[in-house]
Amino acid sequence: MNDIIKNIPESKRDRILNSAFEEFSRYGFSNTSTNNIVVNADISKGLLYHYFGSKDKLYEVLKELAAELAFRDTVDEINWNESDIYRRVKQYYKIKIRIAKQYPYLFRFIDSVRYEMGESALDEYISTISPALYKNLLTYNVDFTKFDDSIDIRKSVNIIQWTIERYVDKAIEDIIHFDIIDEDKIWQQVDAYIVILKHAFYKKGYV
Repeated sequence: MNDIIKNIPESKRDRILNSAFEEFSRYGFSNTSTNNIVVNADISKGLLYHYFGSKDKLYEVLKELAAELAFRDTVDEINWNESDIYRRVKQYYKIKIRIAKQYPYLFRFIDSVRYEMGESALDEYISTISPALYKNLLTYNVDFTKFDDSIDIRKSVNIIQWTIERYVDKAIEDIIHFDIIDEDKIWQQVDAYIVILKHAFYKKGYV
């Protein structure tokens, strides 16, 4: 974790981060108001600048932290011995929900950075921060022999990922708007779709 973040007392840290993630994700860098950040974080403007020095520095620290939380740290939590693509993808998105519970606007912030930097620039940045997750999540040690020989594996994996992602993104929106999440319901719905997807993509012996 960035040294600046480490030096902020825990009682203030998440308030500042969540306020800043929300403000930047809503308005982008140019239109973000540090006044709004400090009001929502319940701190003084002087204290914000004491920690970060400038809005530019705050933004850079947030980009680094967001990449660290969403990508680099996740590498250590993934069970890379899990060879089933469905269970691998579920692992990742369960971690994503856990992160979103603590930082609801973090993934919106990453999307806003993607818009401001350009998708290819952000992808390059993320791949530098966490090459293992970026390159290996959907490929490393995955048993592709389970897939039917007649289908396009790459497209099938995309469909699997997008299906699970749809429900996880809905769960994160519920955290943002309602401060609630029904994880049991989310994973029941996901598992029901996984049954259908296995019939569509796996050989009969693996359904």
